[in-house]
Order: sequence, then C-alpha cells, then structure tokens
Amino acid sequence: MPDRRTSVSRDVRGTHHDETALDREESLAAQFERVQRDQEQDAVDKKLAPKKAPERGSRMVREETLAPGMRPAGQMRRVPDKFASDRKLEQERREAGAQNRAAEKAWQRLQGNQRDSKSVEQSNEAPAYGNPRDSEKSLEKPPEKDQLTPEQAWERFQERQREIDHDLDKGRERD
Repeated sequence: MPDRRTSVSRDVRGTHHDETALDREESLAAQFERVQRDQEQDAVDKKLAPKKAPERGSRMVREETLAPGMRPAGQMRRVPDKFASDRKLEQERREAGAQNRAAEKAWQRLQGNQRDSKSVEQSNEAPAYGNPRDSEKSLEKPPEKDQLTPEQAWERFQERQREIDHDLDKGRERD
C-alpha cells in the first residue's frame, strides 16, 4: 500500500505551494492591522457614547421592582384580563358590524345598478311598467314575522353571553 497516492494534485507539478515565512508574516500583519483599527474605532465610540447617570436608590429596590411584563396571578389577574378582553372583543364586533353594514349597502347599490342598467334590447320581455306581474310576485320572499333585525339578534346574543358569564362566575365563587 505504500505505492498508493492520497491525492491527484501531488502528481501535477506546480500545483502544490508550500507556505513560506514571508506568506505567514503578510497574513499576520493584515490581521493585526484589522484588529488595531477595530480597537481604535471602539475607543472613539466609547468617547462619543452618552454616559449613564449614576444609579439612585439601594440595590435591593432596583433589583426587586416589578418589570413591565410581570403580572399578578390567579383571581387577582382574571378580572382585569376579562375586562380588557371584553372591551377588545366588543370593539372588534363593532368594527365587523360596520364592515357588514357597508358591504350590505354596497351589495344593495350593486343590485340596484344592475337592475337599472338592464336594457330593453337585452331582455326578451317587454319592459315592466307599473305593478309587478304575478310571476315576479311569487319570486319575492314574503317577510317573516319572527325574523329579527341584526341589531335585535346582536342584543339577544349579548344578553345570552351575560347570562353564561354570570353562571360561570357563580361557579368560580363556589370553588
């Protein structure tokens, strides 16, 4: 096995280059200059950086203060969290309701524009003047007496949510 070569590049003359002391000196000099420049820049940055005011108060008071993210646990935190989530949910519902109303108005406008833009040439029927025909009356949906408006349905939903929350709160108080 001693005849076996480990690298093809050793067979080709001129491809192998031994590193000399001069090559090492040049690379070390370049590295030294880079480090020296970095240190000088750090020194300039430290001079220009604003200085911190000396800390006031005892070390214990500084270390034991509550961080902004710290919150009490348990029932003490549940009430404010529930209140905040209720307010956020109510705001989101108001925004969604406003978007729904705007979409409904846009849909009604679109339907009105389509009805108005339909020309007599496009229709095989004669234009309808006066009262709608009996066939058109049957297509219209009769209004339901038990159907609620969106506002009434929303009020009923909120009332039911209050009842559920009230029942859940009673269950918590017993525990």
